[in-house]
Amino acid sequence: LITWRAIARKNEIQSFPAIPSKWRWGIYKPSIAQDVLLKGVYAVSPIYITPYLLGGFKQIPELNPSQTAYIINEDFPRNTGLDVKYSITSNLTLDVTVNTDFAQVESDDERVNLTRFSLFYPEKRAFFQERASIFEFRTGGPSRVFYSRRIGLTDNGEPVDIYGGIRLVGRIQGWDLGFLNMQTHPYQELPSENFGVLRLRRQVFNANSYIGSILTSRIGTNGAANVVLGIDGIIRLFQADYLNFNLAQSFDHAAGEKWAPVTSRESRFLLVWEKRSDRGLFYKTELGYSGDNYNPGVGFIRRSNYTSLLSEWGYGIYPGRESFFYKTSLSFRTMAFWRNTDHSIETAQARLEWRIGPKVGGFASLQGKWNYESLTDTFRLSDNAWIPPGNYPFYDLDMFFISPQGYLFRLQGNGKAGQFYDGYRISFGLRP
Repeated sequence: LITWRAIARKNEIQSFPAIPSKWRWGIYKPSIAQDVLLKGVYAVSPIYITPYLLGGFKQIPELNPSQTAYIINEDFPRNTGLDVKYSITSNLTLDVTVNTDFAQVESDDERVNLTRFSLFYPEKRAFFQERASIFEFRTGGPSRVFYSRRIGLTDNGEPVDIYGGIRLVGRIQGWDLGFLNMQTHPYQELPSENFGVLRLRRQVFNANSYIGSILTSRIGTNGAANVVLGIDGIIRLFQADYLNFNLAQSFDHAAGEKWAPVTSRESRFLLVWEKRSDRGLFYKTELGYSGDNYNPGVGFIRRSNYTSLLSEWGYGIYPGRESFFYKTSLSFRTMAFWRNTDHSIETAQARLEWRIGPKVGGFASLQGKWNYESLTDTFRLSDNAWIPPGNYPFYDLDMFFISPQGYLFRLQGNGKAGQFYDGYRISFGLRP
């Protein structure tokens, strides 16, 4: 247990047990939590049953073949389904769904994409959100082996009906367990598909380290199949230094064909060494690789066919009681992505960032960046705007600020100005 109180007007948090300010995430430090024993409390295992029934009436007028009159076509859309939740133990939950309904889920925010890569949208369906961190297996940035939006949605975000499925999440004898299996309806050119995920994770060495594995599958009734197997871990080396690693291998075969041979072209790995404290010197080094045929059928990838290297160094200062500032830091980061085919640089960046955080709350940052992009094909921003192939170095300046949470009126602002490929870009935003 960690208990704390927040005083918004002073931007002050008082926690028990006391957590040193050197940790970046403050009170979110589970390894320092204290055991609490409650007496006279008894566990129960309730069952929650949630049926639903949807119905409606629709009239669609259409012209007859001679176009002399309208024919009224009537439709009675209807659907029914059931969700069941059962707590097998206090830390293991089973969900069963039949003819799943996601009609009440809010729509995605509309976003403008000025990059060459797909946008990542968060999961908003409650069935997939509960304890979703157990299934998390990231392979760099937003890329991950399991992305629940692959289930029940097309790549364009159109809904696909789900026959049903089961989901089991929790802990068994020291193991974090996540299991999911769902079957979808056929939709247009898509066959009915079965989606499966098995995730296991266990603490090793110390309270801050774990080793895990994941298995995902996507099997269509047309005979096509995709399987991904991965292993990952976080090892606390000493004090605030951590080593993160993961390796994923995909296996594919199209309908009526044999499984493709296993090579490094179907694999992806990430190795990260970082200091998770911004007091004094902090650093991060990251090495990544993705083969051109790596294909997580139930996952998300932003970029493939690359080898990457990232290095970040910085220094953070906590001035003390007498200063107006809670902390300030200066960092320098470089990163590059090389194409595996010819080892040429596809993307590179160097960034200098200054961040300040007043004691009253909020923070501000200022970034100066040098960018490099190499295009082998035309990059189309829209039908009327495109960038021809070539190599493009360009600069920009970014700023961001947010006022303290304790203020009655708050502001959040951002701005960007500078070059953009062979042109210029200026943008700003202000949110009250």
